[in-house]
Amino acid sequence: MKWIGVALLAASFLLPPVFAGDYYINLASQILIAAIFALSLNLLVGFGGMTSLGHASYLGVAAYISALLTSRYGFGHGMAAIVSIAGTTTMAGAVGTRLSHVQPDQWR
Repeated sequence: MKWIGVALLAASFLLPPVFAGDYYINLASQILIAAIFALSLNLLVGFGGMTSLGHASYLGVAAYISALLTSRYGFGHGMAAIVSIAGTTTMAGAVGTRLSHVQPDQWR
């Protein structure tokens, strides 16, 4: 009985791209991206109790890199996603390294 539920769940994810048009696939992708962003912000602010100082900037940088690579340089979507994740991770590492040396009294 458990396998039937797993099969139905897998079918619900695999069949819509076959029957749906590009508009619905794009819409579902944007909804999933917004949901992942909201979940990560909830994890940071809600459970961690930390203030989000630049959470949206990482999403914006990744989107800008991906859009630039696909529209201007002719990259495919998969490769642009990998490069934008690597670029955003590099940016986060640089910002994190710099901010890890800041003392608490320097924030005021």
